[in-house]
Amino acid sequence: MASDNTNHNAQLGGNNTPAQRKREIPEGELPIEEGIRQGIRAREDIFQKAQENPDLWYFDPLASRYKKRPEPKPDFSLEQQATSVNATRTSRTREIPKGGLPVEEGMRQGIRAREDIFQKAQENPDLWYFDPLTSRYKKRPEPKPNFSVGGEQRAIPCFPKGTLVATTDGLVPIEFLTISITVPAFDEFRQAMLNKPITMLLQNKTVRLVNVTTDRATICSTMRHRFWVENKKKWVAAQFLKPGMLLRTVTGGVSKIKTIAVQDVSEQNTYNLTVADCHTYFVGKESVLVHNGDTRNGKVYIGRDCQGNIIYVGQTKQDILDREKNHRANAIKKPEIYGYKKDMKLEVIIDGLTDDEMHYHERRVFEQLTAQGIKLKYEQKPMGHAGINELIEKYC
Repeated sequence: MASDNTNHNAQLGGNNTPAQRKREIPEGELPIEEGIRQGIRAREDIFQKAQENPDLWYFDPLASRYKKRPEPKPDFSLEQQATSVNATRTSRTREIPKGGLPVEEGMRQGIRAREDIFQKAQENPDLWYFDPLTSRYKKRPEPKPNFSVGGEQRAIPCFPKGTLVATTDGLVPIEFLTISITVPAFDEFRQAMLNKPITMLLQNKTVRLVNVTTDRATICSTMRHRFWVENKKKWVAAQFLKPGMLLRTVTGGVSKIKTIAVQDVSEQNTYNLTVADCHTYFVGKESVLVHNGDTRNGKVYIGRDCQGNIIYVGQTKQDILDREKNHRANAIKKPEIYGYKKDMKLEVIIDGLTDDEMHYHERRVFEQLTAQGIKLKYEQKPMGHAGINELIEKYC
């Protein structure tokens, strides 16, 4: 499945340079220099950190301690937010487990703990709780990731239901296509039109679409599906298309873009397909050229046993047949651990992914299959709650 190769910060894998954040001294507290002037020392490592980074620490005169200045509230007016394609950020709340109490209750009872734990609980009460049964302060559990959250991490290049795809037998809605149907494709290497079979059908979801309107039709696409722009002689992601650009059609002509509009929609299924060799096909009433492959080579795949049952979910950047050979080699080398992989057949379900996208979708597929009661085998679980939640907060 394709994704654009434009470096855009709103997408998974984008790199934003963090802005300098100024940490203020809480009301009633003092600069660390005041504590040093009074001759107040602290644990050696804490005292050294406070001296080396006075802008990150302050002196608490009531407790006679040096403490970290609180992290400032994020400024969402920064450029990082401006490039996020209006994605809605989510906040994850860590709940106190049943029977647990807020850290303030433990402090009210005079319960202390190891110095570093007690300090962390005081500074981050929303991340800690007091366990009255053990009289200890503990970290609140990480919430289970919410995979229903929309955002660019799920905007894998696809088209919505009803999108027409050019086949050798005429236009067919994308959701009705089947493997082995032949479609016209453009071979970039040979610069020639060829008829190629569909080798794989892919399905995903989205909450955002781009409406690409020409003189004669409108094509709806996810943000990152790439179109061939004839007057630029390059592939351009839907979100970066502009009025006046010329899209190549199946007849070799062009269709001029009139308007581009991004719309948020209720979560809906989207579809894509893999075409043998060429990785291109034509969509819409005018049959314009779109791509289905690029240099992002991350894949999420499933493994089936010899009865056809799904038993494994994984990610790779290898060719899928090479990955399958590796699994089988491991099964022969260490049958007591990997024996179940001996006859395992792999199927790519999403490709064209960045590293972050691979982690996210591997975990999402893992959750979907286990929720269906499918027992999966694994040596290492997909990325955990904390990592996935960070991806959701980073890109949604």
